[in-house]
Amino acid sequence: MSCEKTSYLIEKRELSKLSLGEKFSMQFHLLWCKLCQKYSSDSKILGKILKALHKHEGHSHLSASEKEEMKKKLASS
Repeated sequence: MSCEKTSYLIEKRELSKLSLGEKFSMQFHLLWCKLCQKYSSDSKILGKILKALHKHEGHSHLSASEKEEMKKKLASS
């Protein structure tokens, strides 16, 4: 499986359930591809941050502390 297809499945996983075949193919690719592992990790972190922001009604931008927290999490992954 290509990195392009894997990145698509990583993003799709955030929005809906993957089929068993998709999960298997993605996990197999992630076993050996360090770039896609990093992309998957970053995607999970960003997904969590965006979900948390969505809960803050009327909050249209990130505060300075939220920006720094995001930078730290992405740098450590």
